[in-house]
Amino acid sequence: DNNDKVSLYLLDRIQDQKPEQPLLGPLSDNASKGDIYPAGLMFRASHTGQDIIVDGIRVGTTWESIISSSSSGISKESINNRLKIKKDSQNIFITLPKEEQINIYGINGKLLFSVKGNT
Repeated sequence: DNNDKVSLYLLDRIQDQKPEQPLLGPLSDNASKGDIYPAGLMFRASHTGQDIIVDGIRVGTTWESIISSSSSGISKESINNRLKIKKDSQNIFITLPKEEQINIYGINGKLLFSVKGNT
């Protein structure tokens, strides 16, 4: 109780070593300070026409826990109720419970790969 510390880092690439200074924080939930009130995360442009592209958000209790899969941004295996994502050193495998259209897009919105199937 009352011992959490939160820092926000804004990076253009994942780094093996934690940067010396976070963009924001560290904030604490110490009862006397009370500066952490988590309710949501919002990104907004400060000027009309400004675009914000977020290509990843990582949350962890240690720096090592958030960089463990930095090479691809995908952990070795991720499963939810609809799909399973697995990677090796050269491939990403997506497995769905039934045959569906699978489309993979680049960050610029361009279609990179499309296949109908369940893997």
